[in-house]
Amino acid sequence: MASYAILTTFTDADFSYSTSLNNVAVNLRFTYNYRTEHYHMTATLRDGTELVTGQKLCVGAAISNAVMFDKGLTGIFRLVPLTDDVEDSATTRKDMPTNYILSYTDY
Repeated sequence: MASYAILTTFTDADFSYSTSLNNVAVNLRFTYNYRTEHYHMTATLRDGTELVTGQKLCVGAAISNAVMFDKGLTGIFRLVPLTDDVEDSATTRKDMPTNYILSYTDY
């Protein structure tokens, strides 16, 4: 059965928190990169095992890999616009919580 989680985001240039996804304890860190004008995400297990390292959050792109799958995260991270009128730009990406939903969907 699929499960879905909306992940908390902030407007800070660097923020992190811990959560549980598919019963796996995960640390998430988000850093805004002024050169790429995108947030980048790093996800690690509580023991420090890296699942995703510095992955750029692009609208609509799914983030998943074999390491995640091997550690019990069989789903995808995805950033989508909050509404149809959100134009993807550096300005809207910098204000992620107002303009986008970041989710994790497990299949």
